[in-house]
Amino acid sequence: MSNRTKRRPAPGKARSGPATKPGLPVLPLALGALLLVVVVGIGIAVASEEDEDDRPAWGPVEAQGTALPTLGDGPDGAVGQPAPRLVGMSPDGDAVTVGDGPALIAFVAHWCPHCQVEVPILVDMFEDGAFEDVRLVAVATDSQRGAKNFPPARWLDGEDWPGDVVLDDEQQTAARAYGISGYPFLVAVDADGTVVARTSGEVPREAVEQMLATARGQ
Repeated sequence: MSNRTKRRPAPGKARSGPATKPGLPVLPLALGALLLVVVVGIGIAVASEEDEDDRPAWGPVEAQGTALPTLGDGPDGAVGQPAPRLVGMSPDGDAVTVGDGPALIAFVAHWCPHCQVEVPILVDMFEDGAFEDVRLVAVATDSQRGAKNFPPARWLDGEDWPGDVVLDDEQQTAARAYGISGYPFLVAVDADGTVVARTSGEVPREAVEQMLATARGQ
């Protein structure tokens, strides 16, 4: 057995050990940072684009005449009654009058999934010539800030809405005057300004075509 004293490492001097693992590659880190900047930039651009549309979601509207009864089950008591005359404003600030015919008036809410189905149907029909001699009007009602597709003007523009647009007020004066019971709510008016048909909820193209024929007096 050896009597030599084991040598201890000098103070402040570490024992030798396994080699330190290399750090993460610089290139992937740089690419990751660049990707993050791009994603954030896109998000800011989208948000800015949304903020740029400052058109109003509500507008002053006057309902002239007798309000129609709320649509329910059974025969529609509004058929044969004069359509209330709406005097309101478009999202661009133009004066819009609703109630003259022949016309199809669509009461729509920007957040309503059923409206999001019906509006493209009406747009396609218009492009196919189905609305010849019949005016197409959208009444943007029940607008809710923070809900999907707000403001309604941007949503309708995105759907290439070809007709007129009038804004309802926050009290839903226009909607209440026409007795709506759900969304979308379609009202057909003939040349005399008389209500000839109303529907509530999604309806197929064939049903809309029948409403248009009735509005024409066919």
